[in-house]
Amino acid sequence: RQPYGVQAKDYLEKLLPVSVHVNVDPTSDADEKGVVTALVQSGSMSVNYQMVAEGLSWVQRNECKALFCRRWFIQERYAMRDKKGIWSTTHKTPPWQWAR
Repeated sequence: RQPYGVQAKDYLEKLLPVSVHVNVDPTSDADEKGVVTALVQSGSMSVNYQMVAEGLSWVQRNECKALFCRRWFIQERYAMRDKKGIWSTTHKTPPWQWAR
């Protein structure tokens, strides 16, 4: 129900049709709601990177400390600058705060 949630789901389905093989590498244990943070790859494509670049995903600054996070932070900034996806709205509540 979060703004751009449907668009994010639709874009993800476009990136990863049913027949596509993906690798999911958890980077955290499940939180109190059962949510697990993970790296998602399809071949050489980082799904995480693509979602952030399109403004359809957020980078958790307090959680993302690996070297690859720098690329995500840069893409998030570009998405903000270009007002892509969630950054085109006035509702900019991170998903980890949305359900509170």
